[in-house]
Amino acid sequence: MTYYRTKSIIKEEFPVNLGSIAIGITGGLLLNSRIESFITIPLLLSYIPVINGIGGNVLSVFGSRLGSAIHMGSVNRKELRRSTALFVMVAIVVFAIMALTLYATNSYFYGETVSMKIALIPVLAGFMLVGSLMPLTVVIAFLSFRLGMDPDNVVVPLITTIADFAGILFLLLSMRLMGL
Repeated sequence: MTYYRTKSIIKEEFPVNLGSIAIGITGGLLLNSRIESFITIPLLLSYIPVINGIGGNVLSVFGSRLGSAIHMGSVNRKELRRSTALFVMVAIVVFAIMALTLYATNSYFYGETVSMKIALIPVLAGFMLVGSLMPLTVVIAFLSFRLGMDPDNVVVPLITTIADFAGILFLLLSMRLMGL
């Protein structure tokens, strides 16, 4: 049975939180440098917290489950592939529902119909976010465990911060790919 000690938790989380601060500031600077892109279509601003929230939630739950499986010694390739596929499917469904909801609420509240191209931006960004960070979540979980750290102290804070930064990055990339 693992016993949690305050000293080890602080020792493991402190550098992660310092890194999270740096990543968060960098994400804010990136967003600020591209603010004109969002001012032209204000609806795009509403995509940021939703993409970051959903992406962070899906990846955090995946990372937490993976950390628990590592602790129990029940991780194998088949189960890891199955779990990864399950979380990718959840992300696809959730991002699709989010796009439809944003599309419908914008029409309802503002009386404007948004082009499907704009509605697909968060879906594309969300797919890129989850698709690229799912493998990173696995690497962080196994690497932290291999280095003698508790994945529960490392994976969730680190992956949510990286997801926040990557969410902004992929939203900007999706806007460019859609011609905005």
